[in-house]
Amino acid sequence: MIGAGFTAGLTLTWYGLGIDIRYRGVVYDGHYVNALGIGIVFMFNE
Repeated sequence: MIGAGFTAGLTLTWYGLGIDIRYRGVVYDGHYVNALGIGIVFMFNE
């Protein structure tokens, strides 16, 4: 049984570079699971 969950994200970019921060909380089988991810964003203009 999988319960409710939510995801929140924030992306900050400047001059084609940036960071992406995502948080996810999920209630799974009676347990609350937290996940936090941080990524690097590279943007290239063609």
